[in-house]
Formats: sequence, structure tokens, C-alpha cells
Amino acid sequence: MSEEVKWTLSILCIVAVVAILVWRLGPVIFFDRRAKKVRGVIVNWMSAKQKGKTIYKPIIKYIDHEGTEITHASDDRCEGQPEYPVGTEVEVKYDPKDPKAVRIVYPEKS
Repeated sequence: MSEEVKWTLSILCIVAVVAILVWRLGPVIFFDRRAKKVRGVIVNWMSAKQKGKTIYKPIIKYIDHEGTEITHASDDRCEGQPEYPVGTEVEVKYDPKDPKAVRIVYPEKS
């Protein structure tokens, strides 16, 4: 195989890897640019048994920038007992174009 072919294949591999990274990480990287930030509050916790352990997921309520009250069952979870009490304020980041795309920022534990 000639040097020119080796260089061409190397460049194609690098371009392919970069394209895959952008495709997979793009939504994560650009979420913060699109996301709106609002205050929310933990209004309840859902519990479930998983592999013999009790897990808890917070239910967050917030009002979006259009004034609509949203109740969101977070995918975040903890084991044993809820990490924060009901009434804890959190920061909610959501994508106005995709309301199911939500990230919760919890207060720091002291």
C-alpha cells in the first residue's frame, strides 16, 4: 500500500471518528446553549424496588418561561432514602423545543 493511500485512509478514519463524536455528543454539548433555566421544587418522591433495593426518584414541579406549570418525574435516583426533603429548591434546565429534555441541578450538600 502506498504512502498516499495510507494517509488518505488515516484522514478518513479521523473524520469518521470526529463525525461519530459530534453525532453522539452534540445533543449533550449543545443542551446548555438551548436550555432555559428556572427554579423548581421537589414536591414528592417515587419509590420502587429494583434488585431487592428501594430506589427513589424525585418529582419536580416548575413553571416554564411561558407560565405553564410542569410536573417532571426525574430520571435521577438514589437508594435507601430520598436524598433531599420535599420542598427543596432545585435549578431546572429544560429545552423549550423538547420539553422531555430536562436536567436538574441539586443544591450542594453541606
